[in-house]
Amino acid sequence: MVTTNPLPPAGQLHPENRSAVLASAVAAFATDPVFRWVWPDDERYQRCAPLMLGTLLDLRMVGGEVWTARPTAAVAMWNPPGGLYAEPDEDPWPLGWLMRRDLVTVDD
Repeated sequence: MVTTNPLPPAGQLHPENRSAVLASAVAAFATDPVFRWVWPDDERYQRCAPLMLGTLLDLRMVGGEVWTARPTAAVAMWNPPGGLYAEPDEDPWPLGWLMRRDLVTVDD
């Protein structure tokens, strides 16, 4: 008896699928306690989480460390032991991003 697997194998994320994978990651962390502690209200989460998760996703894409299945139903991204294999061309965490008052809560 011959069986076939209806699911395509997992593979590295293709750039054309980035936005769908990012949307999946943003949705997956929408009720995460730590994320919601950082961004407690929905409007702020929807504004900030895609920026942070997109930066993390892009860093790992450079190193080939983002894997997906079907092609965007599941995603796994990580830093391998010793760090990413490839460094990005420019710093994805510029100081200006960290200092934006609309993204960061600053206690006066």
